[in-house]
Amino acid sequence: MLADARPIPDGSRIQCSVCVVGAGAAGLTLALGLLDAGMDVLVLEAGGEKVEEAIQSIYDGAVTSPEHAPPKMYRQRRLGGSTAVWGGRCVPYDAQDFQGRAHVPLSGWPFGLEELTPFYRAAHHILEIGEFDYCANGLGETPHLAGFADAHVISERLERFSPPTNMWKRYGPVLKRSANVKILKYASCLRIATDEARRRVEALECVTGAGARFTVEAGQVVIAVGGLETVRVLGHSGLGDHAGLLGRTYMCHVESRIGRLQLTPRNRAVVHGFETTREGVYARRRFTLTAERQNALECLNATIRLHHPLISDPAHGHTVLSAMFLARQFILPEYARKFGGIDIPEHLRKFANIERAKAEAAHERKVTLRHLRNVCAGVPELMGFGADWVVKRYLRPRRIPYVALPAVDGAYALDLHAEQAPNLASRVSLDNAVDRYGVPKLRVDWRLTELDFRTVSTMLREFQRAVQACGCGTVLFDTPDLDAEVRAQALPVGGHHIGTARMAHDPKHGVVDADGRVHHMDNLFVLGSATFPTSSQANPTLTIVAMALRMARRLRKERNAPVLQAASA
Repeated sequence: MLADARPIPDGSRIQCSVCVVGAGAAGLTLALGLLDAGMDVLVLEAGGEKVEEAIQSIYDGAVTSPEHAPPKMYRQRRLGGSTAVWGGRCVPYDAQDFQGRAHVPLSGWPFGLEELTPFYRAAHHILEIGEFDYCANGLGETPHLAGFADAHVISERLERFSPPTNMWKRYGPVLKRSANVKILKYASCLRIATDEARRRVEALECVTGAGARFTVEAGQVVIAVGGLETVRVLGHSGLGDHAGLLGRTYMCHVESRIGRLQLTPRNRAVVHGFETTREGVYARRRFTLTAERQNALECLNATIRLHHPLISDPAHGHTVLSAMFLARQFILPEYARKFGGIDIPEHLRKFANIERAKAEAAHERKVTLRHLRNVCAGVPELMGFGADWVVKRYLRPRRIPYVALPAVDGAYALDLHAEQAPNLASRVSLDNAVDRYGVPKLRVDWRLTELDFRTVSTMLREFQRAVQACGCGTVLFDTPDLDAEVRAQALPVGGHHIGTARMAHDPKHGVVDADGRVHHMDNLFVLGSATFPTSSQANPTLTIVAMALRMARRLRKERNAPVLQAASA
């Protein structure tokens, strides 16, 4: 059932078997996994069914890394969490991502891919992405790039796309009908209170959207509030930092748009953009390195997708791309920031104050005018694209994920997405400033390591080598010093907040154990990407959902409930 916390009187006490804090992908999947388990399950959600700025502002915080997005961007304090705005990309972790790698500090999960595979299959059902199959062979015999073959660069791996599934819209109705699961909206957990021995959670100190304080007493407590907010809840409660690791090893993913592939000849056959599987699921192909090659070159996991040119540069001469740039203010900020701003030439930066402002304004008008010319030169093309886009994006239940246009001149930008290494100096911590409830805000200090930079450079060079060795084309970079270009352009992928409450068998090396239970605690668990020891090259949502189904099985077993069958969860 769904209930509103705002009428709850001050000083109230609620009891339940399991309390899940957070109603995003992790929390709602766990709730689904506990349906009809004979447990009294309470899910606390700080927001309502829509984004409300007063509630969203609780996520305000500080960043010391200018490349990193503000802490409240990419997160939604509402039922369904960030699944209300995610793009839907789903990729499982690879086998090597779970292994300890000699060249990757702090690598290795407390279990392997085989442990998570049945839950990945079940997660495919939850996220509506068809079969657990990431090989492009099932799409037909057409190769990704005609003539491409390399022993180290794999060209036929897929990424699948959820419709995308908004977890609350999709599963809210079944949860509302549940007799044993209660979703309580406008209910924020502020602090976790324990017994004197600090072994058990005795109560959750909470507040309603109307400001009344109440407590929740539960046999098991699961914190499922995302990779950033987990640090706030545990840190403010003085829990989880027994080894000094809470908030440490903070990882996003590293992305770059460096280099371009010029096909030879220009009309060489290439599969670009989206294909559909036999179930009608959108999929895209990508290039990756074999595990053996990653280890030999001592780099991390990474992937390259072929993409259109930088949208903000009118030199591409593309009508649709220029129209997208001019309309960027109408696009969600989480995605518009990837378009890039108008680049100010170096020769304009020598001016100071008012003179520079005038020079930059004039340059911006010039660039905007060039975009307008691109649009005017291709109005019929734009109208045709617009009609097709409306149908595929808004009139079908499964939406095409984003714009992926073929190159008119056989030149494709390289869209790179790479794993980031665990790094103790990259961290999320509590700030001195507090929110309106007296809870410390967050300070994000995101940092890259030499291994991160080397991974991006290595992947680009390997792709260049493989393409040119096959005679398929030429990979070109803007500067002769690729390593310097990588350092200047590598950015964090927004919304992927990983590793702040890492898993490990040994309490000295982690915040939680292999089951997500906080070390030295009997009944406190953490669920979500905060617990991932490494980040892989894969977007985290699919693995978050798989881990939630795995935790559901564990909790059912502890409560002697019928064991959840992962393959049909």
